[in-house]
Amino acid sequence: MQLHELRALIIDSAHEAWTVIRDGPPFHPDAAGREHPLRAVMTDDLEVALEWGLSANDGNQATVDKYDWAEIARFRDPAVAEVWVDVRLQGELVERVRLLLVDGGRAYLPFPEKIDGTWITQKWERSLASLVTRLQGLWGGHGRWGEHYLRQIRADHDTY
Repeated sequence: MQLHELRALIIDSAHEAWTVIRDGPPFHPDAAGREHPLRAVMTDDLEVALEWGLSANDGNQATVDKYDWAEIARFRDPAVAEVWVDVRLQGELVERVRLLLVDGGRAYLPFPEKIDGTWITQKWERSLASLVTRLQGLWGGHGRWGEHYLRQIRADHDTY
């Protein structure tokens, strides 16, 4: 399987196609012994797994105004954390994606990036953020992620 095929499989999956494992034994600790607190396995293809929740910035929380994209974001709670999502195939790490945990931990969002003067988000990161928000059972995952949380970042969410 190639990376683009794995991404498509994950993008096209519903959150009901996954089983979430919480508070189990260590999954894949890093060199410092830190690990993701959450893991999900695709029920139709047990070789595909996601692990997430490990801090991407040493556990430091920031506020939206720390980021260069602050001008396009509006959240009730300005607290932001950066979190890794690991994509695994047959137990091997094949991709690591950094997402934002926003609005006091209510939803995951992709990092906005600027292309030719326009703020955008990428489809893969949007899809992954929506999926892990739903898998974790966060408030933003209950049917309002796209219409509410994604739109809190005023960027082009359709072109890329």
